[in-house]
This record gives sequence, structure tokens and C-alpha cells, in this order.
Amino acid sequence: MCHTSVHWVSALPAVLLGLRTVFKEDLQCSPAEMVYGENLCLPSQFFVQQQPQAADNGFIKKLKTHIQQLRATPTSNHSAKPTFVYRDLSVCSHVFLRVDAVQPSLSQPYTGPYKVLSRTNKNFIILKDNKKVTVTIDRLKPAHLLLDNVNSSESKLDSPGVDTPSPTPSAKEPEKSAMPLPEKSPIHTRTGRRVHFPVKYRDFVS
Repeated sequence: MCHTSVHWVSALPAVLLGLRTVFKEDLQCSPAEMVYGENLCLPSQFFVQQQPQAADNGFIKKLKTHIQQLRATPTSNHSAKPTFVYRDLSVCSHVFLRVDAVQPSLSQPYTGPYKVLSRTNKNFIILKDNKKVTVTIDRLKPAHLLLDNVNSSESKLDSPGVDTPSPTPSAKEPEKSAMPLPEKSPIHTRTGRRVHFPVKYRDFVS
């Protein structure tokens, strides 16, 4: 039927109307004129397509260019804070473990020290209560122990080939004469009453 629409049933009346009103050159009339004796009155909007007025091409080009230049604004992330990690965690032998739990006031925030068995970039395996416990690196703090220095000094003294001086009996040091401490004058308030401090704080009262 030479019609581009898929719904040809809806377009069938208009096609049949066009066939009835088409002018035939050999007959010098239309089929409707031969049947009814006169031409059918056809609405002009069926056959004359009105072109819509095109908008300003310059405005459309500017609008397209402006839309293409729009970019999404990156949002800010205020919660991305870097985690502080001690540098000594890579070499320390003992660490303190932070308690990540609700505790009463005046409680120690860290427990330990605990011995480090193995470590990675994110996790540590420590010996806690004779058990291997895996913890994250952000809960740890290096423990600086003086025991390592003591052990190293003892190993140097006990090593062979080093003559250790034998202790020689030294003369008895003269006993220091105990000097009597001056008695502290009692402290009185403005009204004249004497202040009595607890026994454990008397040494700190000047």
C-alpha cells in the first residue's frame, strides 16, 4: 500500500479516499466523480504538510556547546582521614594493644606489652595470654623496653674472650651521720585552726 506506517489498518481509510479522488488522465475525471457526479471535498491538511518553523540555529548551536562543556562537580569527602601509624612498628619486638571497647573513666586505653610473632603491612600476630591473636596495625603502639638493652649488655659480659674484673673488697664507707631534720612549723588557717594532713601526704607538704 506504499505506506511507511506499521499500523496499515489505521491508514487504510485515508489510502482508499486518495484512490477514489485521484484524477485519471485517460478518463479526465476521478472515480468519485464518475460515481457521485461531483468531486469529493477533501480537507487540505490531509495532503498539505505544514513545515514547523525552525528555531534559530545559532541559539541551538550555542546551547549544545554550553551543555557539552558542563562537567560534574566533584563532591568533597570530609571523613577520609589518614590513620596515624608509628614507624617503629616495623622493627619493634613488643607492642601495646588499644582497647576498642567502652570502659569506665580512668581506665588504661592500652594493654600489654605483648610480643610480636609476625607482621604484615596491615595485620600483626601477637602473643596475648599465651595465645596467638591477629590484630590490625591501627590498634598497636610500639613498646620501648629497657630490657633489651640490659640483655645486650649481659650478653657482652658473658661472651668468651672478655676478661671481667673481679670484685675487690673495698673499705667500708664511713657511715653518714644522720642529721636531725628541722621540725616543720604547723600550718594554721586564717581563723587560727591547725591543719592536719594525712600521713601519706605529710612528706609533700612544705
